[in-house]
Amino acid sequence: MRPIEYFAENGSCLDHLMEGVSKIPQAGRGAFSRRFLPKGAIVAPAPIIHITDRSVFDMYPVEEDENGKPVVNDRSVPQTQQLLLNYCMGHPESTMVLCPYGSNNLLINHSSKNPNVKLQWGSTKRTNHEPIWLQKSVGRLAKKRTAVLAFEFVATREIWPGEEILLDYGQEWEDAWNNHVANWKPVDNAADYVSAYDLNQDLTAPLKTVFDEVENPYPDNIEVYFRGIFQNSASWKNRNNITRYIETHFDKDQLYDCEILRKKHNSTIKGQGNFAYAALVEFDDGETLLEDLPREAFIHLDKPRTTDQHLPNNFRHHIGIPDELLPKAWRNIQPKRDSTKKGLN
Repeated sequence: MRPIEYFAENGSCLDHLMEGVSKIPQAGRGAFSRRFLPKGAIVAPAPIIHITDRSVFDMYPVEEDENGKPVVNDRSVPQTQQLLLNYCMGHPESTMVLCPYGSNNLLINHSSKNPNVKLQWGSTKRTNHEPIWLQKSVGRLAKKRTAVLAFEFVATREIWPGEEILLDYGQEWEDAWNNHVANWKPVDNAADYVSAYDLNQDLTAPLKTVFDEVENPYPDNIEVYFRGIFQNSASWKNRNNITRYIETHFDKDQLYDCEILRKKHNSTIKGQGNFAYAALVEFDDGETLLEDLPREAFIHLDKPRTTDQHLPNNFRHHIGIPDELLPKAWRNIQPKRDSTKKGLN
């Protein structure tokens, strides 16, 4: 058994951070301190997956071919970037993008006014970091298939229990965010959008039959599927709690295309809502008519590429790597010249 002093010098505590609702408007979730952390403490390690070509984040308009399969026909201009880019780190003078992973460190939000942590390259004792790779070119790193880099989030002052952890993402990120907020406009028909998540929250609301949809269809982004664990009525009708039944059989669940043909009031059916449904379900071996199904036997799903994260006007920008941390060997993009400075055209 190693002494506690060994772990203090060579290890990192992985549970300093806990998840919570950020106090920053519109930030969503955030990372909060579980305990008091002194100035200079390692708040969280951040091993890194390195991506040497940032163009892999580019996303292009998707169309359907004659068989209904998604295809990309135009790669001339990216429509947007992948959501993952918002959680990765980059620099305008490098094609390198660093994607950290670890215990809640991806939840650390931005503040340029009140940051309480900063980045530093990881310790070779506490992390997987191999400093030799800071001297290698981007091309050399492209051939390296394992994680050999790591950051550490370091407390810049005393941090108290329950305090939100905040990092300065850099001026480039803040300028990009402010520009996004100032110029953002909703897409066409945004007011009509309803997510599958929202529809699934109210299990008392009746589902629409194919006849209901003639007059009042679901939004274009919504599809309804049958949950396969309800195929055998004997397996769920004797359960007092259908929600619990779904939770305990979730690993065996499969989803199938279906058409809801009719619904009828039935106060005796178990589950939420007072309707029993009849649906034509397309199983692997053919179509089958199932009756007296509860609301929980169906689930709404968003059609591919219709959720908010696929909107072309979303904010996408890497977190900034501080200038002093970016190795010279990685600077493979010519910096933009500031034409407002004296002596420049």
